[in-house]
Amino acid sequence: MKATSLLLLFVFSTCVSLVGYSQDTTFVQTFTFDDITKRRDMFNFPAPNESYRKVLMYKTLKCDPATTQDQFQCGEWDYLTYTFLYDHTGEMDSTESTHSRFLGGGYDFDTVRTHNTPMYDAHRWFQTSRVIDSVITDSTYAVFGGSATSTNALASDSKSSRFQFIIEAAELTAAGLSADTIDKLSLDITQLGSALKHFTIRMRNHTSNTLDQMESQGMTKVYEANNPISATGVQAFTLWETFAWDGTSNVLVELSFTNDDAGTAHAVSASNEVDTIGFYSNGSDGYVVFEEDRNRIEIPLSSYDFGDEITISFWMNGDANILPVNTSIFEGIDFNNVRALNAHLPWSNGSAYWDAGSGAGYDRINKAANASDYEGQWNHWAFTKNAGTGQMAIYLNGVLWQSGTDKNRTIGVIKQLIIGSATNGNPWYGKVDEFRVWKKELDGATISNWMYRDVTASHANYNDMAVYLKFDDGYSLTNSAPSSLVAYWHGAPRVSTYAGTEIFKNGSKTTVVPNVWLSQGEYTDNVITDTLFDTVLQKPFSVVEYAVSGNHVEAVNGTYASPEGYSYVYNQNGNAIDSTYYAGTTIWINEELTFFYPPYDVVDRYEIGRFITPYGIGLTLGPKGFTWIYDVTDYAHLLRDSVDLSSGNQQELLDLKFAFIDGTPPANVVELTRPWGQSGSKRYSALDDDDALAPTTIDIHPSAKRQKVIARLTGHGHNSNTGNYPHCCEWKDNTHSLYVDGFKASDWHIWQTHECALNPVYPQGGTWPGAREGWCPGDLVKDFEYDISSMVSGSDYELDYRITPVPSNNAGMGNGNYVVAMHVIQYDEPAHALDAEVYDVISPSKRGYYSRKNPVCYAPKIVLRNNGSTTMTSATISYQVQGGIPKTYEWTGSLGFLEKEEVELPFQDGAFYMGDGSNKFTATVSAPNGSTDGYSANDAFTSNFDLPELYEGEIIIQFKTNANPSENSLILYNAQNTPILIKNGSALTANTLYWDTLSLDTGCYRLEVTDNQDDGLSYWANPNQGSGYLRIWNDGGIAESFESEFGNKIEFAFAIDAMTIDTIVTVVNDEEVYVIGGDTLVLINGTFYPLTTEELDGPTQFGIYPNPNAGSFYVELLQYAGVAEMEVYSLSGQRVYKEQIVSGGDFAKKFNLKLSSGVYIVKLKGEGLNEVRKIVVER
Repeated sequence: MKATSLLLLFVFSTCVSLVGYSQDTTFVQTFTFDDITKRRDMFNFPAPNESYRKVLMYKTLKCDPATTQDQFQCGEWDYLTYTFLYDHTGEMDSTESTHSRFLGGGYDFDTVRTHNTPMYDAHRWFQTSRVIDSVITDSTYAVFGGSATSTNALASDSKSSRFQFIIEAAELTAAGLSADTIDKLSLDITQLGSALKHFTIRMRNHTSNTLDQMESQGMTKVYEANNPISATGVQAFTLWETFAWDGTSNVLVELSFTNDDAGTAHAVSASNEVDTIGFYSNGSDGYVVFEEDRNRIEIPLSSYDFGDEITISFWMNGDANILPVNTSIFEGIDFNNVRALNAHLPWSNGSAYWDAGSGAGYDRINKAANASDYEGQWNHWAFTKNAGTGQMAIYLNGVLWQSGTDKNRTIGVIKQLIIGSATNGNPWYGKVDEFRVWKKELDGATISNWMYRDVTASHANYNDMAVYLKFDDGYSLTNSAPSSLVAYWHGAPRVSTYAGTEIFKNGSKTTVVPNVWLSQGEYTDNVITDTLFDTVLQKPFSVVEYAVSGNHVEAVNGTYASPEGYSYVYNQNGNAIDSTYYAGTTIWINEELTFFYPPYDVVDRYEIGRFITPYGIGLTLGPKGFTWIYDVTDYAHLLRDSVDLSSGNQQELLDLKFAFIDGTPPANVVELTRPWGQSGSKRYSALDDDDALAPTTIDIHPSAKRQKVIARLTGHGHNSNTGNYPHCCEWKDNTHSLYVDGFKASDWHIWQTHECALNPVYPQGGTWPGAREGWCPGDLVKDFEYDISSMVSGSDYELDYRITPVPSNNAGMGNGNYVVAMHVIQYDEPAHALDAEVYDVISPSKRGYYSRKNPVCYAPKIVLRNNGSTTMTSATISYQVQGGIPKTYEWTGSLGFLEKEEVELPFQDGAFYMGDGSNKFTATVSAPNGSTDGYSANDAFTSNFDLPELYEGEIIIQFKTNANPSENSLILYNAQNTPILIKNGSALTANTLYWDTLSLDTGCYRLEVTDNQDDGLSYWANPNQGSGYLRIWNDGGIAESFESEFGNKIEFAFAIDAMTIDTIVTVVNDEEVYVIGGDTLVLINGTFYPLTTEELDGPTQFGIYPNPNAGSFYVELLQYAGVAEMEVYSLSGQRVYKEQIVSGGDFAKKFNLKLSSGVYIVKLKGEGLNEVRKIVVER
């Protein structure tokens, strides 16, 4: 393989001059890669009296193991991030707010009715019993046979009980049992206790000889009945599902029941064994169930200071039918309603997040969890933080699961803690028990030692407990911690008592186990079914009262009554079959409370740039990171002296610097107005209804001569009540409109049709190529600017924003949202009437943002801007590679003040890019509207660039299609942008490998492969399309292998043998003339100038070079304008070639003729032209 650096085929020893402009630039460095987590700080900027024509913000992100967002070097998700300026005004203010006096069932209300009669629902169930009609054989065997007594086996002095014990195989064999079914189990009742509901026997074959905890796996229910014990003595329980003993294993037996209330215990005869073969737990153990959106618990914490340390722990069992979705299992907020504590358990991605810390922002650790960690079974979670040591940790089932360091944000005083959701949403669904909050960082051993048992005063950190909700006392919601904090229900989540078979905490080992008798035999029997009902207390209706306390409202009282409504009787399928109505006897009438938040320093926040982080799994942004450039000149007046600045998040390392370019700006900003306040999220339906961004009046500054609106919008959310695409507002293409004084100023779209799939940051670890509303993952958010100067007059005007209405047949889309920043920039009179600027160079360029379009071997592309007050309709653009051929282009068009246009400059072939090796390209604009440019400092723009790859000889294009070839096309263009190889999707076959061997002329080429569905030749999110690939082979090896997940397009420039034809040097009228790539130039004082007819007044010059040749030669025709016929004849008179050529004054072209060795005649005929030359072909 030969892929060499491009060198000039003809090296000039003279220096080629280039006129350029440069200004002093002051750089202000803010955040650096060393600021691992710092994202807000004060920085020193230039003084207010300094003048700068342009201010650019360079935002560089880098993937690195030091990032703290998650376990990836670049964060996993596409998050909104911002660059904010905070203008400290020096004023103090306090925000007035209101809150309802009452919340009922978790919601605001006007009036509601309740009553004090408990409401019970009846649930029907069927009790199955096995009745023995006759005995064929029956043998009963006594096991244990001790003389002790146990009240723990059937401890009906508790609401529920669970007792497990082991009968060893040796005991069973010694008693006489054989490997067969066990039909009955008997207990000796020595003292009657309270009736047993849902008395259940479960059994299993077991291997261990001791019990250290409750065993739940593999247990078989063999008996269940209500109130089966009515007398003392040996009570036989006929198993309605016989138990098969295998003859060799131990047998584990479990006795349990679930009562409504505690009573008195039964006593049974028992045996005190040597080994701890028994394990039991009893009591009134309960848990809470969050199953509705507004189910939550609120705990005012205004008097509680956590300082630097905290531990929050609990048992949880998430609803597997709902999770994972976006949830918060708890959230704490400070007195500014800012999150200070939070756990997403999980978020919709299945990850757990632990956030803690007060002030601006919070510390976070997170990790992807298994579904079994948060749903379908009980798990113990504990979240700890110590700001003094910087340690944060998450423990799962008593074992350290995730940790983080350098987490030094203190916790301090928390206004309130919400359990079961965040303050304003993200409800959690499932069961929670033993919710504990400590103002102390507990270690892992302490957490593990106490997770299975109730906390008592013997706990070493008992006095550090702030909250302890056991949920064992029904709906009383007692805080069992030594603090005085009170908890309140909202929406009254359902409280349940563990069924006897579910108890797993507060267990005790024992050697005392009941004496049992086991029966084996043959019987004739039948099964009977009895209909029973369980009564369940309905959840109460919560009415929580609030009162103003200083600068906030706080819950002060909770009433839990019954709501006006029905109680029901349900059948075994859960369907209501009867009901009873209960009328309300108490009327609650709500009212509004008014209070003021704490006084605060008035800080005006200005968003000067927005960015969406990339999908970071597997992504690399290079060893120096990737840079995006923002033009923030309109905000330059805010970037002075000491600046409070924030930017980005923790997903990537951040380097942020500002470039202040000396000079005069196009116009001075006299006022920056945020017509609808600081940037923020607006609901789509509110934008449609004018509840948000309603018509507003803009006062015109006395010095203002120009008015410009900057609109920065991004659509978010996946909302639809039909489930049909598009979901709003990330995926819906809406029309956005501005109106001035009732007249439409502009319509625009922010929909990124193919832009995401053309992102230079690719491929990413998510759905990066999809079209979106106003943004792309891994890209800056583009501003849309509109000059409305011609529509305003007087002292003010009305500005209004409108949007495509929410579809009437899909109102759910209205719950989507837009993050909106709207700024009105008021300028004084522009500095110049005529001022053209080369604003940017897109190609050639080494800038990473333009890497999809570079390196180039085709037409340069620049951005032209009008900075003058007069509409620009024409200009002259000069452009040149340093040391190369100068070119000019006469641009025409129409650009108003600060309007821009991409301009593609004429290009003939690769000779244009052959300079002195510095690879610098400069474009310069002059003569706007044919007149003098008023400001020359911005006329020129210089870019650095790389030359394209150079291949020698034949190349092979290897192209493998995927399963959807109709989406793709492959086109190879020459330097004149003429297709020379075309493979359209309609002619391609799926999953087919194509090889194209090409012998190409010397010069430049561009290979373009497109996918009209934006999913490339491979895309992880569309596995059904399979995978294809694209490669270029040269000199027997792979010269270039392209990324298959490219989104929309691959553009690749290269050259064959050289960038262009050989340079021809000839003499015309005693002056050296250079023909380079078809351009004819003269060298004057070290600078090339195009040859003009005025400079050469000699006769037409016709030449052929080289001669002799091998069939490849150049024809040069100078000082001739017109059409000519070129013919080539052999000496025998046979015409072997004919071509019509057109010359505009000077002409040069390379011909590759497959001629045999010999002498040939070349004739050139045209008006006033009749030339003949002889050439010799030697092969």
